[in-house]
Amino acid sequence: MKSTAVVIPLTDRTHVYRQGRKIIFSVVGQHTTDAARDATDQLRQLVDDIRGPVEFVADLREITGFTIDGRVFWQDAFRETRGRIRMITVVKGTALARMTASAVGLYAGIKVRSLDTIEEALDPRLDPPLES
Repeated sequence: MKSTAVVIPLTDRTHVYRQGRKIIFSVVGQHTTDAARDATDQLRQLVDDIRGPVEFVADLREITGFTIDGRVFWQDAFRETRGRIRMITVVKGTALARMTASAVGLYAGIKVRSLDTIEEALDPRLDPPLES
């Protein structure tokens, strides 16, 4: 008997990239501890590549979960870059993900704001001032 079902495995993906003075962090699926380690290494490198203050944009529209152990990597990275990252912008995400991002920002002494769309977060006309 021939099966017509196609099984497509969910692929968890984490991306970190730069757009101008913004570093965008995007998650699809589960954000694992290994992904947090790699993403924070990329974050540090991108912050080093930009002169002056930067904004960190966390695109959490498609996150399904995250490991608690990964939070340590984010806390350390934000603490190390706190003089350079002047704003964390959280786009959507679960209530728990938004609360965790806010807690990490508070821990690092970085302002946090929430927006509904990635378009708002990337629109330079809507940027808050990033004091140098």
